[in-house]
Amino acid sequence: MSSDSDRQCPVDGDIDQQEMIPSKKNAVLVDGVVLNGPTTDAKAGEKFVEEACRLIMEEVVLKATDVNEKVCEWRPPEQLKQLLDLEMRDSGEPPHKLLELCRDVIHYSVKTNHPRFFNQLYAGLDYYSLVARFMTEALNPSVYTYEVSPVFLLVEEAVLKKMIEFIGWKEGDGIFNPGGSVSNMYAMNLARYKYCPDIKEKGLSGSPRLILFTSAEDLLKKCYSAKASYLFQQDKFYDVSYDTGDKSIQCSRRPDAFKFWMTWKALGTLGLEERVNRALALSRYLVDEIKKREGFKLLMEPEYANICFWYIPPSLREMEEGPEFWAKLNLVAPAIKERMMKKGSLMLGYQPHRGKVNFFRQVVISPQVSREDMDFLLDEIDLLGKDM
Repeated sequence: MSSDSDRQCPVDGDIDQQEMIPSKKNAVLVDGVVLNGPTTDAKAGEKFVEEACRLIMEEVVLKATDVNEKVCEWRPPEQLKQLLDLEMRDSGEPPHKLLELCRDVIHYSVKTNHPRFFNQLYAGLDYYSLVARFMTEALNPSVYTYEVSPVFLLVEEAVLKKMIEFIGWKEGDGIFNPGGSVSNMYAMNLARYKYCPDIKEKGLSGSPRLILFTSAEDLLKKCYSAKASYLFQQDKFYDVSYDTGDKSIQCSRRPDAFKFWMTWKALGTLGLEERVNRALALSRYLVDEIKKREGFKLLMEPEYANICFWYIPPSLREMEEGPEFWAKLNLVAPAIKERMMKKGSLMLGYQPHRGKVNFFRQVVISPQVSREDMDFLLDEIDLLGKDM
């Protein structure tokens, strides 16, 4: 509801401008559009953010470590389409409807912060990173020049400097990327540019065939620079070396370093080290349990926190390891994955690799994971697969 001072202004008669808040002056219309004042109700928006944050706190944050909650509420695509209101309409939805949608999104989404989500290389809820993400989303920065993103560029510089020290280098360069795929692309392109610096002008057809690549000097600016004059003016009043957008393929970037920086500040280097050590210890515990338990078999001794293993159901345990055995074992992991998804008790990835049939791939990465979760992982796989 808008206040008396925010009510519609008469323009060529009374016009009902719902959700519009023209200024106190007479509204100006151009092609039927009110040009005075904002077009959204700020008070209603603020209330929606407050209620949505409360919902996130109650349904996501407070339930993140509750092992009694389900990892997922699995529904097949067509059924989920019926359960969710996905249609975009001409008229906007009221706030209470949007909150219902938010609740449904949370309910039917995979809970990657659940202690028993082991499906990919990301898991767990880091409270400090979450707050950092809230801040960056609220501030909506784009990390390409110092003038529009001063704090986050300095944060990224500090994090990269510390990481370079840990590696043992005396100097280096880098940027935060959205994921491993983009990072690998940068690495390959940098290596190519190192040995073929004229490839940007000549293209692949004018360059020699490349077989090996390496990068000894994270050459970002020379490789990707487009020197956009509307962003990267060289006569700015500050040190333009902080305008790092010309190092990046996408130019405009989210301040991903800020989340890592916030967690690092909160935990300290020793706290991060403790997390890594705990993950490795849990991995070793899981490996020992796999070796002790009937029906479980390691592919190889793990070198880090990535543990690959087979579950061999009772019907296959006496069978000779020949072509028939491996063909049948190949079907086990996908079948167990389907059961765990539909039950919602666990999520664990599987894959084949280099002639090895489907196996489970467990990565310990979440700080919420405990020894009990490792036990549950093996117990649940055995429970789901013992009748196969």
